[in-house]
Amino acid sequence: MKKDQLVVLMTDIKSSIIYVNIHSLVPNLSVDKKLFLSSYMGLGFSLAMIDGKIFKSELQIIIDSIPKSIDLNELQKESLVELNLAQINSDKELMSMVPTYIKYISNFLSYKNRLKVLKTLYRIAFSDGDFSEHEAKLINLIAIKFNVYAEDLEEVKQQVETNLESEGKDELITNVLKLPKKVTQIKRKISFEFLDTDTIYKLGKSLNNSQLLFFVKRICSHNDLKSEDHLLITAYLGCLFIIAYSDGLIHENEMLYIKKEFAKLYSLDDESMKALIDLNIYVIEKEAKHSTSFLNGNKELKNVYSNYIDILKKSLMPSDANQFLLTCFNVANADGNVLKVEIEAINFLINQFEISEVILNDIKARVAPLTGSMDEVQASQNWEV
Repeated sequence: MKKDQLVVLMTDIKSSIIYVNIHSLVPNLSVDKKLFLSSYMGLGFSLAMIDGKIFKSELQIIIDSIPKSIDLNELQKESLVELNLAQINSDKELMSMVPTYIKYISNFLSYKNRLKVLKTLYRIAFSDGDFSEHEAKLINLIAIKFNVYAEDLEEVKQQVETNLESEGKDELITNVLKLPKKVTQIKRKISFEFLDTDTIYKLGKSLNNSQLLFFVKRICSHNDLKSEDHLLITAYLGCLFIIAYSDGLIHENEMLYIKKEFAKLYSLDDESMKALIDLNIYVIEKEAKHSTSFLNGNKELKNVYSNYIDILKKSLMPSDANQFLLTCFNVANADGNVLKVEIEAINFLINQFEISEVILNDIKARVAPLTGSMDEVQASQNWEV
């Protein structure tokens, strides 16, 4: 391929939503790897979506088949797939990019490795137990452009049919997270501390491994909200759902308190609120492991929690910070049974916020009068993070 043709291909791929998301999630990845991964995932998503449905099994194959040479950990792989899924669902340009992806991969992969790509595509196509005509046509088109012999393609197909033990129709992944098609009513209702660009960058960088931030941006993408709004929404809801899930179960009353208090910060429509709630439940249930010492048993989550608190400390005015702490108490108290793991999560937050005894006692006195107890909640002390 001529140099000027390759430059055009690279420029087209760099403008695609998949490349933009890869660069956002793993900015330190080399350009060559970003270009290849964009093309590789683009073909996988194109095939998975061609019949109008996306199954968990198809996405898992895309995740598992990302080459080890790309040097991504499992969380990064899963985050990339989920982030792209949320945006590609309505991206009409995906199929138009297929020829570009094919050309780029053909230019760099050996014949043997092109066969491996086709084998992955067949696995995706067969994984839901229904190899459709549309899937067959797309794979044949890719094989022709890959300059693959018909007998080799048939052999790859037979290998997949022989080895793949289909478990029938898989649950639609699109049923897990139903993101709103358009959000028009999210509006900030409070003022918070001015954050300079450098502070926003550093705080955002601390959440590099948080799937929550990426999807919050997605849900709020049709609004005029700023980067600090995305950070505040992510941190605010992230903290509350960590406290709610610390006992291993999110009670309906806990969700009601969270919705009620969040509405004091931002006004938004029911569809968007539901999307944010569903997103937080999905992420916390996926990332957290329940244990008798919730935070100490989830060290990565504890670090994320600490980063969330840092964002809130730098964003909320003192009165709003106190109101947030009251909300934390009410969330823990909502199911009528404040457990040790919930107290542990709140005490960690209080220590980070450096809440005094006087203010803490005032806040505790205003906790909703349910059957739980806040007696064990302590004022700030010098704990190690």
